[in-house]
Amino acid sequence: MFISVVLCTYNGSDGLGKTLASLRNQSVPEGLSWELILVDNNSTDNTRNILEEFVQNSGLQVHYLFELKQGRAFALNTGIRNARGDIIAFTDDDVILDSQWLSGLADTFSRFDCSAVGGRIIPVWNQPQPAWLEMEGQQVVGHFEYGDRAKEILFAEPILRAFEVNL
Repeated sequence: MFISVVLCTYNGSDGLGKTLASLRNQSVPEGLSWELILVDNNSTDNTRNILEEFVQNSGLQVHYLFELKQGRAFALNTGIRNARGDIIAFTDDDVILDSQWLSGLADTFSRFDCSAVGGRIIPVWNQPQPAWLEMEGQQVVGHFEYGDRAKEILFAEPILRAFEVNL
């Protein structure tokens, strides 16, 4: 199995280092190969320098791409066009990935006949959570929690099947 991980960023230099470190620290089982595609969406801060240094020093198979057209869709499409994996995984520039994220992703695709996989997302607050923000049932802030067991999630389109698992 070969996985392409696409990370798009725009002016993400403040938190990007933690995300890249969590990608560098992935526990990758034997037989799983992967590439990391970093798409700089026309950043104006220090993002390019951080990404280029990571490409040079990470020891990973990393590709740096620059997308001039501003917008997440343009950046994602650039990443997708350049991905070579059997599976394309997406992550953001402000997350810390569990060290088992890649292995869990590969395991889930090998165990289930599905088109997509999602996993637990738990917000980490750098300051106190606002009192007015209700997290129960909230999916917009990035809170996605359905427990420890794999669970089928059906979409409106019957072709798509996804499993939510703890990655």
